Amino acid sequence: MDLCLPGTHDSLSYDLSLTVSQDGLDNLERLSDILHRLSGGTVEILPGELEDFFRLQAKTQQLSVRQQLDNGIRFLDFRLMYESEADAWYSIHFMQSRETVNVYWREIRAWMDEHPEEVVIIWLSKHGNPQATGEDQYPNVTPLQKQAIWQTYASTFDGIMHDSQQTNLFRDSVELLIQRNQRIVTFAADYLEFTGSSNSAIDAASIQNRYDSGEGAFDESVTLQNHLEYFSKASTNNAAVHARGGFTLLGMNTQGDTWQIVAGAKRRFLHWYIDLFHECSSHIRMPDAPHWCPETLLDIAQLSSYYNQITFEHAFVNLNGQGATEFPNALYLDALDVDGTLRTGPYLLNGAKRGGDHATKEVKYAYVDTILAYNAKVVCRASSNATSECDQLKVLLDQRRKKYPLRLWSELSFARHKDWPTVEKTTVSIAEM
Repeated sequence: MDLCLPGTHDSLSYDLSLTVSQDGLDNLERLSDILHRLSGGTVEILPGELEDFFRLQAKTQQLSVRQQLDNGIRFLDFRLMYESEADAWYSIHFMQSRETVNVYWREIRAWMDEHPEEVVIIWLSKHGNPQATGEDQYPNVTPLQKQAIWQTYASTFDGIMHDSQQTNLFRDSVELLIQRNQRIVTFAADYLEFTGSSNSAIDAASIQNRYDSGEGAFDESVTLQNHLEYFSKASTNNAAVHARGGFTLLGMNTQGDTWQIVAGAKRRFLHWYIDLFHECSSHIRMPDAPHWCPETLLDIAQLSSYYNQITFEHAFVNLNGQGATEFPNALYLDALDVDGTLRTGPYLLNGAKRGGDHATKEVKYAYVDTILAYNAKVVCRASSNATSECDQLKVLLDQRRKKYPLRLWSELSFARHKDWPTVEKTTVSIAEM
């Protein structure tokens, strides 16, 4: 519990199908608005094209779960729901996944067997609400159906699951978890009905899941300030949450909004462009960005990554400064890139090349390595006899972080600002581009 784990939000959404989940809607009004504007018989939509549009509004990740693990992710946000028509459980984010949940669990198990010294936390829920139980968590699903899929999960990870009666996460070390081969730690929402109070799971109600993004990338001055404030108070917050047996999680993900989805639909199906820029700019609280109108959720996520890097660097640099910061137990966000990075340029993760001088896949920030460097500081502070090893580790991580440093530039057509929002840049190391 001294460490911070890098995570992904809606970790399985890279593999969404064209099928809308029976209970995948967070907001019925959003869908109704889109369908209303596209109905009327004046727009010809090819079979599956509307579903593909919805999928792009729900996709938060590009890398597969194996690739995420390969690139340093150790906290997986696993959303799932029982689909009665298929009589099976799927991962969901508005759309249901291509495969049933057990397929992805087997992928994770295979990776764990190949990496016998790794520990991974998996959070099982429907929509990321740690406190919801019963019908509020899994509507129209019986306790027997929940516990049946839990048994499938437990069978898949048999022999490597954390046992809360044997190992205490607040007292025992990662090394002990590895020695005992208890390397899959599971937080389960609706713990009582879903797991039958299994010792192999932890009640997800113990997670303090903070989401301070407000309107996310559409109001970055507020979002950035909220994130910086969270890190500045994380030491006090961690202590308070740990005292009651809790786990701190910060969501730095972002989200679309009705106007953005409608604007994206107009552009794709009605081929409207010029009017959309005015429509989008009226909703975006950002100076001098009149021509940015995000088409997909990943597009929004990459812009969020551009500003999230400021938060990470500010928090990390101030670890040993006045008002020293701490990181939460885990972070999760959207749009993970290779090398455990965040793509901060406009070149999209799906391969669409956009932008001027920054139209390259290599404009990224060292997300995972920054968290590892934080963990190294925590571990080395607590160790009195590992000076040489700590020095070597710090040098290695410093070199890795320098490969993908904080980079800020002005490219207003893609809403990238170099000098906005205002941050105490004297404490942040910026690589000029």
